[in-house]
Amino acid sequence: MAGQEFRIGRRVILVAVAAALLGAAAPAQSVADVAKKNKEQAKDKKARIVITDQTLKSAPAAESAESASASPAGGAQPAPAVDASKKTADREKRQAELNQEYSGKYRKMLLDLKNAEARQQEAQSRYAFTSAASWQRKAREVREKMDALKEEARKAGVEPGVFRQVEKNLERLEH
Repeated sequence: MAGQEFRIGRRVILVAVAAALLGAAAPAQSVADVAKKNKEQAKDKKARIVITDQTLKSAPAAESAESASASPAGGAQPAPAVDASKKTADREKRQAELNQEYSGKYRKMLLDLKNAEARQQEAQSRYAFTSAASWQRKAREVREKMDALKEEARKAGVEPGVFRQVEKNLERLEH
């Protein structure tokens, strides 16, 4: 009998230890955590808007009353979609003009660079090293100006790839 009592006592102790371990493993929530969670749920409830048939019916009447009172002569205001498309068209036009301006500048510099490099090679082939050195300096200056132009264009908002396209077009013309 003493063996059975020992087993039962051991089982009770094991169950108690297991319950204690499981309770410790479960994350304990503090009062602050619970309050924070409730506050977040309340914000979610406030942010939700329920649209019913009634709100849809009253919305057009409210909008027309606002637009009539907002227009000075009582005339119709342009639709927001028209304004947005006009703004988009204007923005695209400005972007195209900007791209055109910088690609023209870059093309001129690229032609100057190719000319300087060709003159440098020509001078080297004639063993005119003084002349070759001056054309080499000219080519370096043009490259520096091109780098400065690229940076200026990037800051001005020129689309990426404009200068690569100029280079490709110039290569096609040469071949």
